[in-house]
Amino acid sequence: ATESELEAIKTCIPGDTSGYNLYFGFNPAMTENMDLVARIGYSDIENKIGASGIPDFIVEDTAVFLEIGPRAMVSEKLEINGAVSLLSGETKLSADGFGDVIKEDFTRVQYRVGGEYYLTPAISLGLDASFANSGGSNANLHVRYSFGNNK
Repeated sequence: ATESELEAIKTCIPGDTSGYNLYFGFNPAMTENMDLVARIGYSDIENKIGASGIPDFIVEDTAVFLEIGPRAMVSEKLEINGAVSLLSGETKLSADGFGDVIKEDFTRVQYRVGGEYYLTPAISLGLDASFANSGGSNANLHVRYSFGNNK
């Protein structure tokens, strides 16, 4: 089966964080309740960090990614999943009124575990934790909309 999905993300780290992942993938069945998920996509995440009386700092990560991992339906509405991703992109650090201060390219491997609760066959709420080979980690809360082939 193929999938195209859009995720709106809220990251559980300090600051005002928002962003999205847009991807296309294939989900060949491994068993009756488990698929192998392979995706290619684009990610754009922005985090604003500020305090009273000083300009906001904005950190924006944009990247293309490849992701592969299993997902399993443990009940009619609950999915658990995990993945390994290879991301290649750019981090920009800027400050209100100062423009881009730092731009840096990156390539990293990221590991993710999480779950989805399906409100409808096309809409789910998800929670996951990600760990990067560079040492960073975060937790994400998201809404996912699946186009096309819905369970």
